[in-house]
Amino acid sequence: TGFYAFCGTFDGNGNTVYNLYQNGWALGADYSYSTAGGGLFASVYDATIKNLTMDNAYIVMECVDMGSVVGYAQGNCTFENIIVRNSVLANYQRYTGGVIGEVSNGHHILNNVDVEASTTIGSLWGDFDNASGGLIGGKWEHSYDDLTVSVAMTNCDVAAKLDVYNDVTSAYQWYSYRRCGMLIGMSDESKKDN
Repeated sequence: TGFYAFCGTFDGNGNTVYNLYQNGWALGADYSYSTAGGGLFASVYDATIKNLTMDNAYIVMECVDMGSVVGYAQGNCTFENIIVRNSVLANYQRYTGGVIGEVSNGHHILNNVDVEASTTIGSLWGDFDNASGGLIGGKWEHSYDDLTVSVAMTNCDVAAKLDVYNDVTSAYQWYSYRRCGMLIGMSDESKKDN
């Protein structure tokens, strides 16, 4: 009854994954697990994923974190030499990222990651706990343990289109719940190291 994450190293050796198609409704996704996700890997823990191109991925989900490569990343993870192109990532009510849906407790490194302009990251938001980002949908430090979360990015390029619509704020004057960004859609806390 548990949900298992990929642990270890995945080296794509410069290869390309073409035409990854995931539809959460068609797959009968179980949305009851908070660490469930959509992407090449649903969930990773203490993982390294490198030397990989995602081309023409089409992923649509609801209520789970999703990205072209990883839905949910926890622990100390490294993402290196990754390209995302010609892809559509569409989600409802969770975090959506060009590469990673959500990063959580641990230290996450992104090095030489490129999300090209031919990629669209789309979200329809029906509650307040949602965000979309060119690299990472959301960064969240969970309060049920003592770990912290940090993200370091080096030589990352994002030119993707963010196509978001927030129906939760249509009745409000202020639109503070529209969380999207070209790097990270939402962060529970931000600190800059010099």
